[in-house]
Amino acid sequence: MDAQLKAQCTATIYRATLSGRDSAGDPAYISIFGPEKMSVRVEKVTKKINSTGAGGGMVTERTYTRIISEESIALTDRIWLPGADERVDNESDQPYEVKKFYTELGLVDYYEVHV
Repeated sequence: MDAQLKAQCTATIYRATLSGRDSAGDPAYISIFGPEKMSVRVEKVTKKINSTGAGGGMVTERTYTRIISEESIALTDRIWLPGADERVDNESDQPYEVKKFYTELGLVDYYEVHV
C-alpha cells in the first residue's frame, strides 16, 4: 500500500470471519479471540443517481460506507464500524462489494469495501 494512503488508515474497525455454520445452517463467527481489530480509512459516500422513466427524470441519493484496507475483507465477514460495539452482533454490518486495486507490478495494493 502506498505510504500516503497507509497514513490515512487511522480509523479502527473490527472484523469477524465466517468460521462455519451452526446446526440450523446459519453463519457462525466463532473465535476465542473475538473480532480482529484493523486500521483502515472509513468514508461516507453519497452518490446521486439519475433515472429516467415515464414520469420524467428523477434524482435519488444512495449513501454507503467505503472502507480502504491493506488487508482483505470477504463478503462473508462481519464488520463493526467506528463507534459500534464489537461485542454486540447486531451492531455489525456485512460488506456487499469488495474491490481489489493493484500495483503496476500486478500485486494487490489495497482493498475497497462497501458496507
